[in-house]
Amino acid sequence: MSEEKRKLFFVVYRWHLSDLLLVATEKGLCTIRFMKDLKLQQTIEALEAQYHAVLIQDESFFNTLIDDLNLYLSGEIVHFHQAIDLIEGSTFQQKVWALVKEIPYGQTVTYLQIAEKLGDAHAIRAVGGANGANPLPIVIPCHRVVRSNGHLGGYGGGLEIKDYLLRLEGAIF
Repeated sequence: MSEEKRKLFFVVYRWHLSDLLLVATEKGLCTIRFMKDLKLQQTIEALEAQYHAVLIQDESFFNTLIDDLNLYLSGEIVHFHQAIDLIEGSTFQQKVWALVKEIPYGQTVTYLQIAEKLGDAHAIRAVGGANGANPLPIVIPCHRVVRSNGHLGGYGGGLEIKDYLLRLEGAIF
């Protein structure tokens, strides 16, 4: 007897710096992927294998997120209202993502500051790794986390996009 695959829904959001693949369960948004250098069909197949799922194109799951993204990328301060369903991530990663989600628009914090909030100033690399594994960039604003020396650090969408988003928000770094 074969196991039934989970249904995930997706849409491609068109943006001048990189299309975004938005993926949701019936409960909420679970993944955002920058598609700048990726092929859509290969990415869909990889996600289907990763999540043992079938991806179905259905824009109706994303109306709220698309409205919020349009406002955000036009320079408006936005608190994303889309329901979230984190279907991946260790307990540590989810703690980091919860702290990152609380970073206010236009502000930055350092990897060290997050590690200290978690009670372990030596966990800077682990915080960086968790930040890099963030499945919901922009919505969980990992672009707002920078190095203690003021440099941007890394970003899954590339440093050009991280720089763009911080400038869009008027962040001083």
